[in-house]
Amino acid sequence: MPLQPLGNKQMFYEDFMEGCYVYYREKGAKCRLSEAERLYRNLEVPPDLYNYTKIGYKKLRAPPELFRPIKEFWDANRGKEKKETWKVGDTHTNHWDSPSFKLNIENSDGSLIGGGKDVKKIIWNSAYKIISEWTGQHLAESSLYGIRVYKAGAILAPHVDRLPLVSSCIINVDADVDEPWPLEVIGHDGVAVNVTMEPGDMVLYESHTVIHGRQFPLKGRFMANIFVHFEPLGPLNEEIHVDPFLPRYIVPGSGQDVEFRSENPEGYRPKGYEKNNGIAAREEDEEEL
Repeated sequence: MPLQPLGNKQMFYEDFMEGCYVYYREKGAKCRLSEAERLYRNLEVPPDLYNYTKIGYKKLRAPPELFRPIKEFWDANRGKEKKETWKVGDTHTNHWDSPSFKLNIENSDGSLIGGGKDVKKIIWNSAYKIISEWTGQHLAESSLYGIRVYKAGAILAPHVDRLPLVSSCIINVDADVDEPWPLEVIGHDGVAVNVTMEPGDMVLYESHTVIHGRQFPLKGRFMANIFVHFEPLGPLNEEIHVDPFLPRYIVPGSGQDVEFRSENPEGYRPKGYEKNNGIAAREEDEEEL
């Protein structure tokens, strides 16, 4: 479906949603439910969660020890990415018009060149040092599934990530674009800023409270990004203490407190938690939005 000129943002949005309804047909109600959830989380969730930096995001160049293994994996496997599966009616991307693709860096089935748990650990450790210093927090690993490839026309709707994706970074691995495809972030000051990224750039962001997205279509062939997510466990100047009932990034007594306890009646402990060289590890990743 052709999109309307970007000057009419309401019509642009309506065309976006119409694409979802048409694609899913009799299941189109799922589009409305997904969109209502996205908007609810953007508006209601951030006030219930703690922030760890003043503005909530920061752009820098990825250090060689972090970027090199990612780029080598990408160069060895480019073109082997598989189409990403989204939930029925999911409105975080326009996957009905421009599907996204993934390269699983764990390479659990051995179909790719390189990758694996050892490479993941190198990425985890390097990203940990940067994000831990930025937030001033001990961290537990949350998600690192691989490289997502967006294609021409892709849109990523503004959103905040689900928990426990809290202290995060995006790394631009490679791109072939006709013009910048900026990441829009709304910082803790409420100001929306477009951040452009070249290959090798990384953006640190508090993904649970900073609304972020790429809300206008990608003009070009592709952009490949990798996402690394952690959840904070407490200040660096304190011993790690995991509250058995509530993550430390949720404000006690808030709506998210009530929701978390109802969804976790047996209490809280980071999945696969283990202390290894000061890092809390999550054995199995869950994909982020």
